[in-house]
Amino acid sequence: MIKKIILPWVCIMVGIGQLAAQDAGKIAGFKKQLLNATTDTDRVRALAMLSFHYSIVNSDTALYYGFKGMELAKNLHPKEWIAHVSNSLGWVYLKRNQYDSSKKYFLSALEIWEELGDKKNKKVVLGNLSVLYMENVDYTKSMEYLSQAIKLDDEVKDTLSKGIDLYNVGRLYNLQGNYMEARKYFLQSYETHMLSGTSIYSAEALLSIGNTYQSAKEDDKALLYYKKCLPVFQKLNDISRTGLTYENMAGSFKNKKQFDESIQYYLLANKEYNETGNKADLFYGTSGLADTYQSMGNYSLAEASFKDAMQYALDLHDKNLQYQAANNLSGLYKLMNDYPNAYSFLENAGRIKDSLFTKDKQDELLKLQTQFETERKDKENKLLKAQNDIANATLQRNRIFLFVAVFGLLLLGSLLFMIYKNKEAKAKHINELELLNKQLNEQQKEINDFNTLLKLKALRSQMNPHFIFNCMSSIQECMLTGRIDDASTYLTKLSRLLRMVLNYADDENITLDKELEMLRLYLQLEKIRLKNGFEYTIDIDEDVIPEEINVPTLILQPFAENAIWHGLLNKEDNRSLSVKGILKDDMLHLTVEDNGIGRTKATLLKSAKKNHDSKGLQLIEKRLAILRQQYNKSKVGFIIHDLLGKDNEPSGTNVEINLPVMPA
Repeated sequence: MIKKIILPWVCIMVGIGQLAAQDAGKIAGFKKQLLNATTDTDRVRALAMLSFHYSIVNSDTALYYGFKGMELAKNLHPKEWIAHVSNSLGWVYLKRNQYDSSKKYFLSALEIWEELGDKKNKKVVLGNLSVLYMENVDYTKSMEYLSQAIKLDDEVKDTLSKGIDLYNVGRLYNLQGNYMEARKYFLQSYETHMLSGTSIYSAEALLSIGNTYQSAKEDDKALLYYKKCLPVFQKLNDISRTGLTYENMAGSFKNKKQFDESIQYYLLANKEYNETGNKADLFYGTSGLADTYQSMGNYSLAEASFKDAMQYALDLHDKNLQYQAANNLSGLYKLMNDYPNAYSFLENAGRIKDSLFTKDKQDELLKLQTQFETERKDKENKLLKAQNDIANATLQRNRIFLFVAVFGLLLLGSLLFMIYKNKEAKAKHINELELLNKQLNEQQKEINDFNTLLKLKALRSQMNPHFIFNCMSSIQECMLTGRIDDASTYLTKLSRLLRMVLNYADDENITLDKELEMLRLYLQLEKIRLKNGFEYTIDIDEDVIPEEINVPTLILQPFAENAIWHGLLNKEDNRSLSVKGILKDDMLHLTVEDNGIGRTKATLLKSAKKNHDSKGLQLIEKRLAILRQQYNKSKVGFIIHDLLGKDNEPSGTNVEINLPVMPA
């Protein structure tokens, strides 16, 4: 198994700094630059760099700095500062897999550089666009942009950038299975980087050449290239790439059936990965080790390693990796003639596979429903428009008839009588037109209301599986750590909670007392799961009657989950969480407060461990945005406050949630 290497494909920051690849360690320096900036130009430069480097740490924060930079850049001249910030935002959206937004910002930057005649920055954006289309599996378009970028590399004599662009051409051919052509461009990239003196990229090219040989089942040649690049990574103390090289060497030895050497290098790879704490790398390294043990017939060691790999997949909450691990264990148990376990893990793999497709099917169904309803309404609108056109045509004909009639009346002496009749007909048709316009407006409002409802359902269809999956992971954790009684208690309470979630699955809103009841169950579940536990309180003001006020379903649980996972989990003792609710200024104010480690430390831990990603808050923000539009209240939303204790040390987090008052 060859893992994909992620080279910093395109050094996107040119002009506002030297050619630079992403590095989260540079964030502190750019924050200091922003703090000490004395001009808007310096501020935009720092904001653009913060947006770029934050894209690999926290894309929401990256967008925040990017939009702040764009706001300032629009007041500066020339337009180059808008282009720099647009380029950073394009990269952030690319990291978020939001390809349409990424393309929009890249093309905006490209247009400005073309207008200014700046070839050096233009080629950088061309390289970024090639990566965008490569991610979208549009290899023809990607190659088109790469060819333009390489041509400009030669014009401006940028050797380093040309080496990276040549490497990406190799990646394109490698993705298409054309290993000989890929190898040719990786070699050109290697030679170019040797000229520019960038040893890390030169070694990266050698590693990729080795991978092409391994893919072509020429493992002896692959090992020669792995042994060439390994000393470079070790000298530069690049732990991640050193581990990756060890892992690929182990794979080649396994292909050659030299199992002892394969095990030796898998153990070396996992040692490096343990230093970085990257559980995704540990999953692949441990799975490869287990596969080698299985090929040797050492099923007991293979079983232990496959189970370790499953635990890494569970810690990452990655269902694709869990599916692979379950399949691997099922195959192993089949070889061991342990058919009950083989069937159990095969069945588990099937459930995981089904869950991977559930959300896609729901989204597709909602899309089809929206399309069907919209088409139906469009047909009705076209019919009404046709009727309106007929009425207008009829009115026009009547006017002509009126002219003829008036002329005839002049001849017949009946002018006054015909004028009266014309006024009467005109009034009648005006009323018909007003009625038709009213029907058109009602139809349009119905379409808008239906689309709003579908948006809410789509958001909740994403939230509910996410919440349930986290609960099931907690039960698995209890069972894997031998806490069977806790798991049993947990399962009992979870079944009650799930029953409530299912009962209110079709309700966009529920009463506050039901929401609080589900929150209490969730907090009880998490209190059981955490070894040292935590204390919690729920305090609702006496002016608030929970049975008579509606709130969005499952609005509080994601904030409580965030407080526990990121605030309280990493605190040793004296952990507490409080929920309060009051009525103020015709709004329902709910707060969720914890005395955890605070967002700053939590962000650092999250960056290092990458073991929990709270998607719930992003979904809630979208739900509240819809409520904000529905009730036309600008204050609807949530605000996160960092709490400080003595010596201004972080002492927790307070989340203020503002909702419109919705009577039950």
